[in-house]
Amino acid sequence: MIHYAGMTDAQGCFDSVVDNDQYYPVKKISNESSYQMGNNWWMEAIVYQIYPMSFYDSDGNGIGDLRGILQKLDYLKNLGVTVLWLCPIYQSPLADNGYDISDYYQIAQQFGTLEDMCELIAQADHRGMKIILDLITNYCSDEHVWFQRALKEPECKEAGYFYFRESTNGAPNNWRSIFGGSVWEAVGDGRYYYHTFGKKQPDLNWENLELRSEIYKMANWWLKKGIAGFRVDAITFIKKDTMFQNHYPTLDNGLYPIERLTNYPGIDVFLTEFKNEVFKEFDCMTVAEAPGVPNEQIADYCGQDGYFSMIFEFSYADMNRYYPEWSVDEFKRRIFESQLSSQKGGWLGIFLENHDQPRSPSKYIKPEDLEAFGDYPKTMLATLYFLLRGTPFIFQGQEIGMENYPFSRLDDFRDIMAIQCHQESVENGGSVSGALETLKHTARDNGRTPMQWDGSPNAGFSTITPWISVNPDYLHRNVRAQELNEESVQNFYKKLIALRKNDGTKDLFVYGDIQPIESDDGMFVYLRTYAEKRVVVVCNFSDHEHMIDLPFAAGGILISNYGLPKLDGAKLICPPYLAIALADKVY
Repeated sequence: MIHYAGMTDAQGCFDSVVDNDQYYPVKKISNESSYQMGNNWWMEAIVYQIYPMSFYDSDGNGIGDLRGILQKLDYLKNLGVTVLWLCPIYQSPLADNGYDISDYYQIAQQFGTLEDMCELIAQADHRGMKIILDLITNYCSDEHVWFQRALKEPECKEAGYFYFRESTNGAPNNWRSIFGGSVWEAVGDGRYYYHTFGKKQPDLNWENLELRSEIYKMANWWLKKGIAGFRVDAITFIKKDTMFQNHYPTLDNGLYPIERLTNYPGIDVFLTEFKNEVFKEFDCMTVAEAPGVPNEQIADYCGQDGYFSMIFEFSYADMNRYYPEWSVDEFKRRIFESQLSSQKGGWLGIFLENHDQPRSPSKYIKPEDLEAFGDYPKTMLATLYFLLRGTPFIFQGQEIGMENYPFSRLDDFRDIMAIQCHQESVENGGSVSGALETLKHTARDNGRTPMQWDGSPNAGFSTITPWISVNPDYLHRNVRAQELNEESVQNFYKKLIALRKNDGTKDLFVYGDIQPIESDDGMFVYLRTYAEKRVVVVCNFSDHEHMIDLPFAAGGILISNYGLPKLDGAKLICPPYLAIALADKVY
């Protein structure tokens, strides 16, 4: 998730290439041996995230749908992915593009029917792919029948499913919602309800046993339909400080960011119960969106007996080269710290992009370097993260190197978060142009533009104008064009996927340890080891050449975005944005 709190205006193999009798020592960052979790199917998974509204429109209404996904299953199978994560497809007024659920048991009309969903599960399974769904249990839609009853009857059972507080002096406290403004919204009868995100997304009261039972019943219902698990949304927000007292220090707008109250003490009781009542019965995959989990608690969340199979860790993902704290070395430090912490006792979902993030090439690479070095920065980024320890996730369009949309007007945006944060920034004294400039680089809509299938009108996504504009670069950046180009970003991703699935390298990249190696500024270098196997991954995250000492005599190239490497004796010459994985012998 992108946090806008305090937004301001500036916001293949080859013969031995060196003497195999030699070993070249390197300085190493302190390493912890891998925590033995056992072999689970989801550790070997390659996950592809689908944002249904923007994936493929099968019925010509400008919005992607389930039958559109069905029509593209062969593409996904050919790519090599094994799990499909679908963003919300439940019944919803779509105030937050489906993350505001009005009925957990029904499919939104825009996406299709429950029959379509069941067919998708079956057809994916036929092709050897599993499906996981987004599970949103921190909040629902204000149009859900529970909330509607709570509004009409303050003393009804459903009113206890939410956080209502009475106040005669404005909002009950000074907390700021993630989408901007107070977390409290007035009902009109003296009551206020609590919402962590948008005002049309009232938070569910996990202190209420009946509410929790309803959630568990619903989750079990979907698992029995044949899905393979869930990505669990915003789960570290479910436990509140129910005293609802003011907190300090506040932002310039006088509000306290709710992000600072995630993973609140006592959440372990809810998460243990959730696991025992739902997940434990099934051999399912659970991925928690878990901001706020410190390194010392990773094992509790995703260790051998953790609440979930894995978590998403956001310390590096929430960085952006437009932020003041950005540097390649800080980015590297955060990634390696996350990797080593999870290696002690947990498992991560590793990713560069998702529906809440801008596109990674635009996010991490300077525009002039994208222009000068073509696809090398994109394949470097792909290699850097894909060979880390954890289960890799690919967001739709990432495999073809999609970039941010060239937003120029506020009217171009569709995301409620972007619009509200822009308004809040201006109200707090920021300039209109400055707030817009920040959104251009950070807004979630950058990752939500339609999938670029070919060079036909609307990028082959729809026969009519889509719900959000297509990136104009679709004419040269699309699936069809990349399928015809052996050197494309898409075909490079296929090679990376094959590395993680190949019998000779799967155990190393899935179950092996990771060991960061000290390197020059702008260089990412790490070892992956398993039994007697060793691979060094070298990525040049810069626009100039570097030279490094190899940690061992290289015996084979597993993958390279520059072809054969340049060697000067024991040294590897690294051109700008090189990405290469070298093994100590041919596997």
